[in-house]
Amino acid sequence: MYKISKVPYLNKKSLIKPRKKVGIIPKALITIGSISLVAIIGLIDYKTGEEINISVFYILPIFLVSWYVHRWASIAVAILGASAFFMADYILYHPYSMPYIPFFNSSGILVFFLITSYALSALRKAYFLEHELARTDHLTDIANGRYFVEIISKEIERMERYKHSLSLAYMDIDNFKNINDNYGHNMGDIVLSSIALAMKESIRPVDLVARMGGDEFAILFPETDQSVVKSIMSRVQIKINKTISENSWPISFSIGVVTCSSTKCTADLLFEKADAVMYSIKKTGKNLVKYEML
Repeated sequence: MYKISKVPYLNKKSLIKPRKKVGIIPKALITIGSISLVAIIGLIDYKTGEEINISVFYILPIFLVSWYVHRWASIAVAILGASAFFMADYILYHPYSMPYIPFFNSSGILVFFLITSYALSALRKAYFLEHELARTDHLTDIANGRYFVEIISKEIERMERYKHSLSLAYMDIDNFKNINDNYGHNMGDIVLSSIALAMKESIRPVDLVARMGGDEFAILFPETDQSVVKSIMSRVQIKINKTISENSWPISFSIGVVTCSSTKCTADLLFEKADAVMYSIKKTGKNLVKYEML
């Protein structure tokens, strides 16, 4: 049984499409705001005169577009920032000893801004890659247990707020040990990956399938009552059985499905009930799907 208490609560597009969040600032607005900020900083740079250098503040709009928009947008803002710096410097007309010095200074600022832009974009890419890898099962490329717990907890909160039903399927591969014993662990990995793909291809985009550990999987069905989940699970069974049949694998599935429409549901209770239903099938014959209400 998968114990939630042992997993800390913490979107790879292949896992689940995140719901649109209210209040997220559009990229276009961030870009326009960053360009406006460059203009404001340039104006302040001019107004403060030659004695005060505020060029470091151009990093702020560069950071915003590098992190929240796109690398190319950050390059454009970096060029605008360097141009604003040059204009403020040129209009003030510092008494430089050589006429090319303002151009030289602005070129140096531009190089610094471009390097900063590239570094921030690379850091953002690395951050989100690690963020997604932490939520992905390395073998099957579906969600792992940690991410599943995070999502189911959020969906329960939504269920309580909007009074929707929610369903959870918990499944275990029957006789999977025979695969590892008779064909080797490499074949076992192939079986797990193939089953995971079959499930992912047969559920809806809003549903989430995860490998909970070993040969146990779970599927979360947000805003789904028992009649709808039966229809979806029928597709899942057909797809899984087709995969098993095509490869002549001596396995089957025991699946416990629990639907909750009560405000008293918790993640622990759902897992405990679905796990109990699934194990009751394994004790009485295996290769079945059983549905329960909470």
